[in-house]
Amino acid sequence: MHVSTYFSLRPSSMLWYLLMILARLRDDMVSFIRLFIFRFPFSYFWEKSNNLVLYIHNATRDLTKIPKHISFIVMEDDVDVAALSEAVVWCIVLGISCISIADKQGLLSRHRHQLDRLVTSRLYELNLPAKAVVCQPLTDTVSSDTSGDVAISVVLLSPATGRQLLATAAVALATADATTESSSANSTMEIKNHQEEISYQGVSVEQLDNKLRELSGLTDADLAFRIGPTDSLFLPSPWHFRLAEFYQVSSQKALRPEVFVAGLRFYSGVDQRLGK
Repeated sequence: MHVSTYFSLRPSSMLWYLLMILARLRDDMVSFIRLFIFRFPFSYFWEKSNNLVLYIHNATRDLTKIPKHISFIVMEDDVDVAALSEAVVWCIVLGISCISIADKQGLLSRHRHQLDRLVTSRLYELNLPAKAVVCQPLTDTVSSDTSGDVAISVVLLSPATGRQLLATAAVALATADATTESSSANSTMEIKNHQEEISYQGVSVEQLDNKLRELSGLTDADLAFRIGPTDSLFLPSPWHFRLAEFYQVSSQKALRPEVFVAGLRFYSGVDQRLGK
């Protein structure tokens, strides 16, 4: 009797043990997935999924201040257009509409259409509202007015654009000063002498600063990500970074969503003295 009972219960016992093993395997699998997502170095999980928007908003909701103008300064010799386009998207996700990118060789200006396409495509993938994004060199923003049509402006900076804007501002100031003062001159010789004088006396630093702001339409950067070697002193147009807080990133490859958030947290915690 006992033997038959033992054999009759054995199949159900085996089924019970099988279910226990499956439950244990399920728990182990869940633990493995959690470990892979949150501790494995490839944290690009956030970047490749639509959870990116939620991640950025959740990670920054407690910040006391958000920069109005973010700049990315590439210290490396080459530019990674794909990585930089992702950084632009993160700014847009956060509601930042003033973005600038600087590189030493002016390579981004040659690849601006590719940057446009990558940013627009990524915004579409993330199901974000359609925004008009225009990537253009600083000198192009001086000669064109697209403020009515452009929601997001990405200004591309380089040493060449900085020098050109500086020269344009100086010439504009000198010409304006010469025109104003020449009306009181009594002879052609006096006008000529006056024009030669203003090249070094008639233009003050304050006037030049105001003219640069007027021509570029670009406000001072609040937060600048310096990407690349720390010993580089490269700045394309120093007057745009006088009040900026700098956050160092080792390389363009290291520019990931969590690094971007870390930079925002750094900025939020800084007591800005604004040059004082």
